[in-house]
Amino acid sequence: MMCGRSLLLICLMLVGWIFVCSCSSDEEAKVREVLEARRLGLEKRDIGLYMSAISSRYGKKEGEAERLRQQAMNMMQGCDSIRMRIEDCRILISQDCAEALQAYEIRIRRGGQERVVKGQEKIGLEKEVGGWKIISGL
Repeated sequence: MMCGRSLLLICLMLVGWIFVCSCSSDEEAKVREVLEARRLGLEKRDIGLYMSAISSRYGKKEGEAERLRQQAMNMMQGCDSIRMRIEDCRILISQDCAEALQAYEIRIRRGGQERVVKGQEKIGLEKEVGGWKIISGL
């Protein structure tokens, strides 16, 4: 009798753990979609796509989202092509907040010259009514 209850308890815990893991992997996939929209927006030089990944509440001060938009537009307009490659991305999720740690390489071509920028970024995201959005780190 005791063995049956223990087995039932273990099974219930396993099912719960699987449920939690599948939920977090769904959320991780949604966070990755937002990061990919930002990357593609940059590469396609599509400010609408780029800003679809950014929260209107971006940054800690009023107007930071608009400043980010203007910086991105200036970069997009000032070059012939942009290629961004994400070399490593780790995502940590805690309820309605997420953090993406990623290494990147950006290749910017202007005229006959190419500039390569490598670095790491720590992007903060929050789950909003419309889904995950970037709130910091760019």
